[in-house]
Amino acid sequence: MKYNKLKTLALSIATLLIFSTSVLSATIKEGIDLYNDGQYDKAIKIFSEIVKTNPDDSEPHKWLAKCYEATFDIKKSIDENKIYQELEYRKIVKEKTPTPTPIPTIAPTDEPISEDVTDEEPTNKDLTMIDNLFLYDLISKRSAVSSESKAAIDFDKIKLLFSEIPTDKNKLNELNKNMEIKKFYEISSHENELVLEKTNLDILTLRINEMVLDRDQETNSKKRAYKNNELSKMLINYQSEIKTISDLINKPVFTNTDPLTYEYYKHIVSETSLSPENYVYDLKKKKEKLQKSLSELEKFMKDLTGLIKVQDEKLINIAKNQDTSFINLESKQEKDKKKLADSYIEKDILIEAIKEIDKTLAIVSR
Repeated sequence: MKYNKLKTLALSIATLLIFSTSVLSATIKEGIDLYNDGQYDKAIKIFSEIVKTNPDDSEPHKWLAKCYEATFDIKKSIDENKIYQELEYRKIVKEKTPTPTPIPTIAPTDEPISEDVTDEEPTNKDLTMIDNLFLYDLISKRSAVSSESKAAIDFDKIKLLFSEIPTDKNKLNELNKNMEIKKFYEISSHENELVLEKTNLDILTLRINEMVLDRDQETNSKKRAYKNNELSKMLINYQSEIKTISDLINKPVFTNTDPLTYEYYKHIVSETSLSPENYVYDLKKKKEKLQKSLSELEKFMKDLTGLIKVQDEKLINIAKNQDTSFINLESKQEKDKKKLADSYIEKDILIEAIKEIDKTLAIVSR
């Protein structure tokens, strides 16, 4: 009799668990359907109830953040997104944390302990992986956002930016050069700066890996010591780049951080003591500076194009006479052609920046 009661109780609990799980899944689906239908207030009620009964489930927090964003309640959206990211981070940590293994007992010995210490050579094995775990850990430590009109870049946006960075060495260097030009002319957005630092890090990682391989193949002790010294410096720079990336990811910024756009102008004027007149004056000065740089660049490109043509003529004559100076001149021309190609990229960036300024000034002066 007692056994039958226990059996009935066990079946009841199992049924209840299955029922509650199916109801929960159905409720989340119902909330998502309401969100997709534009009924945000009703969806908020459903997800809020789920959060009360399942505080460790990240999914309802994600949808609450979406609902609040859709209803323009930005503060609540940011708060819910932080909770979602924190719960996701905990989940990843839990999945990646290995089961601790017992420490073996070491039997006592009468043998003397060696005091010899060997200097460990720098290695690339401890390079930080900019993966989901790193980003979740970084985001979870964010301090409160100082202004409601500002927010730190979210996880999905970071992943999208980083996923678009090429792994091919030539394309990576090309993108890095592009971002460097924008920063040099003070026309880069927050996202441009983040991509610049990430490409700096990727290029440095390639150099570190190459240096480690080169060092490991070196047999000369003095040359090996020199390469170890260079490698140590590179690893210090690497940590500095990691810190810069971390700071940029956690820095609260306006939704639009492109300094040449009208949207950025609206943010700056409303959030600071800068007057519209002063902003327009500064923007016009920036345009003048860019136009001057463009003019100087075009002159440089014209001169360089002429030089390359002269080099072509000399190379033809040298090839006919089988002159040994052919190799040196050809190498010089390759470098000049690379400079010219980089100049075309720089020219396009300056022209686009001037166009964007003109567009903003036209809107402001209406």
